[in-house]
Amino acid sequence: MKVGLVICTFNRPAYLKRLFDSLRRADLSRLDYIYIIDDASTDEETINLIDNFYIQDVWIDCDFIKIKKSIKNSLLIGYDNLFYEKECDIVMNLDGDAIVRNDFMDVLTGVKMKFKGNLLTGFQCNTKNRDGSIRHKILTDGETYNTKATVGGINFVLHKEQYDRFMRPALQHTLMHGGNFDQLTCLNAMEYRLHTICVKPSVVQHIGIESSMGHSAGGEPPDVADDFKMLNLPHVTLIGADCVNLPGLIKAANISEQDIFFKKTVLLSSQPSADKRVAHIDRIGSKEAYSQFILKELHKYVDSPYCLVIQSDGYVLNAEAWSDEFYQYDYIGAPWEWYDDDCRVGNGGFSFRSQRLNKILATDEAINLVNDGYISNFAEDHNICRIYRCYLEEKYHIRFAPEEIARQFSIEAFRVAPPENHYAGSFGFHGKHVRFVGNHINVDIFNKIKL
Repeated sequence: MKVGLVICTFNRPAYLKRLFDSLRRADLSRLDYIYIIDDASTDEETINLIDNFYIQDVWIDCDFIKIKKSIKNSLLIGYDNLFYEKECDIVMNLDGDAIVRNDFMDVLTGVKMKFKGNLLTGFQCNTKNRDGSIRHKILTDGETYNTKATVGGINFVLHKEQYDRFMRPALQHTLMHGGNFDQLTCLNAMEYRLHTICVKPSVVQHIGIESSMGHSAGGEPPDVADDFKMLNLPHVTLIGADCVNLPGLIKAANISEQDIFFKKTVLLSSQPSADKRVAHIDRIGSKEAYSQFILKELHKYVDSPYCLVIQSDGYVLNAEAWSDEFYQYDYIGAPWEWYDDDCRVGNGGFSFRSQRLNKILATDEAINLVNDGYISNFAEDHNICRIYRCYLEEKYHIRFAPEEIARQFSIEAFRVAPPENHYAGSFGFHGKHVRFVGNHINVDIFNKIKL
């Protein structure tokens, strides 16, 4: 099965960069072709982004239109090329101001094979018009998809038959006479009582709040999918333990989950809670007891190949910094910058760990909490990453992330002077010593997330 992707763009490089970054994070093993059509952009950064866009094992071609026409013309060029010349079985489109979930390709091709005769979109938009009226009415509401009479054109997924019967005539008609090609495409399908399938939750999101076509000029709110999350991490359990500040741990989990679907979230505490994610444990009454629990008991609460350990002062802040390269390592934590050797990775308060490592730590009787010349508090991360690191590497071939990957993952700013202690967009952070300044994070997130 050949699969093609059409990307239509015009200027607005900040949006296009985020789209390209999201595609690089995504699993594109099912994708064969990408065709980018630029509608006469005048912005050099946009053109450079397109020229330098590369994804391994995916054929990429670009068409730079000299005289600006419209997105309809771009779509017509792209779909015609991928269906008629490349002979793709499935073609989908993305606007240049969209982003995708990391598993969008697998989700959309799978659903499309199930609903071969219907139009399909990965963008489930429930935005209402300025006057409160419903923009795209839901006809049927299911657990994994809705059906609608019309949808926005940010993303369609089509077989050649639907393109020939429904979209291509709509594009040609609206190019000549004006109007919305996406609405007409859906109405063409509705003549055959074929509703448009909308995947839920959404795997495509519209980020172009400032429209290149002037849609926002009339005060109408942009199409947005309120159920979109940037990442689906079915191999990762989000986990934390806190018997003193459970509300803080819950807030850390809420923030971490804002843009990510995890396999499961497990919050361990002796404090009572109505939160279904909280599992009761015996009270942990000291830092040493916490380290002992993480070292020897954590594996019992993880049922996935990896876990992401969080604390009330360490959690996810930037889902866009995620990389599947993290899966190559058994342990990732922010570098401890105050050490001057090769064992600076890393902090355990916000850390990525394999379940294989968790079980080794729990079952190897030679691994027990100790102190050395650097610590006197039996810290579990220091034990794992410094005291027992060589032992774990030599006996079990445990893989600790290199510092470059660890810095992409997190920052720990203890004993780090400004400006090096500034958060700079890593996947997460740990500790009160990190300073949040500049444009890398919206600090309002701390107040918007509800307990």
